[in-house]
Amino acid sequence: AVIMAINVVIALFYYLRWAAALFAPAVDHRSALARSVPLGPRLAVGLALVVTVFFSLYPAPAFR
Repeated sequence: AVIMAINVVIALFYYLRWAAALFAPAVDHRSALARSVPLGPRLAVGLALVVTVFFSLYPAPAFR
C-alpha cells in the first residue's frame, strides 16, 4: 500500500503540473516560431514522409 501511495503522489505531481501548464496564461511564442529549420532535418523529414506515403499506398515493393 505504501508503494501505491508513493506512485499516486508522483502521478498527481506529474499530471497537476501538466494541467497547470495547460491552463496557464498564454506566452508570446513568436520569437520561437521565427527560427528557421536547417536544410538537413527538413530533407530528412520530407524523405521520411515521402517513403511512408509511398509504402502506405503501394506496399508490394517492401515485401519482395
